[in-house]
Amino acid sequence: MIYRPCEAGVSLLRNAIGAEYIVKGSFGTATEDFSNTGRVIERTTYDHITQDRLDRIIAVVQGSHQRALLTYSDVDLKSQEAYELVSRGLLRPMNKSPPIITAIRCVHFSPPSFTLEIQCLHETQQYLRKLVHEIGLELRSSAVCTHVRRTRDGIFTVDNTLIRTQWDLPSILAAVQASQLKVKSKLRENSWRLSASSEEGTCTGVKARGLEKGTHCLGATSEGLNWGTLIQSSL
Repeated sequence: MIYRPCEAGVSLLRNAIGAEYIVKGSFGTATEDFSNTGRVIERTTYDHITQDRLDRIIAVVQGSHQRALLTYSDVDLKSQEAYELVSRGLLRPMNKSPPIITAIRCVHFSPPSFTLEIQCLHETQQYLRKLVHEIGLELRSSAVCTHVRRTRDGIFTVDNTLIRTQWDLPSILAAVQASQLKVKSKLRENSWRLSASSEEGTCTGVKARGLEKGTHCLGATSEGLNWGTLIQSSL
């Protein structure tokens, strides 16, 4: 009874469905750990920041991560498989990769406060806080992360969560049973992706494009985010 749900959980992880976050930030301050509770190391002005400039930076971030997603997806862009994946929105990295942002947009802008909606893969909360910090730097200011809330994890949303008073066996069993159909449906939807890739062999797309597996996307290196001249040209 335990093995099959665990097996389904592993399959969901292999399909790399990703997560969605609401991330809030505040311009004008930099801290050691990129959060608003860390030790302040710098204060800057932010009057020059507009939503248009913020949106341009966000567009550059998403563009660089989309290119990284193609690199780590291991598919030939000229193949039928690539067409099917893109049309269904199922293009995902097949193996381990750096954090990849699949979608990002600003949903609230009221300086110094702003709110981002981020969809991503292989992320950590520390990475998201650092992303806010680096966005502030690219806007010639500084920023700290004030709030990180995960609103979706894979196929599960906040509507599927159990509040603390529901942490009992009957509630947990009911939640597991209610989610079984949803999990099976998602696994069927993505199962052809894994089988098709295993038949064609790994790294076909990478070899076809002459890309190396070790290539990092802009904004996804462990040393920090570095968008360089792309951002300079967009401002």
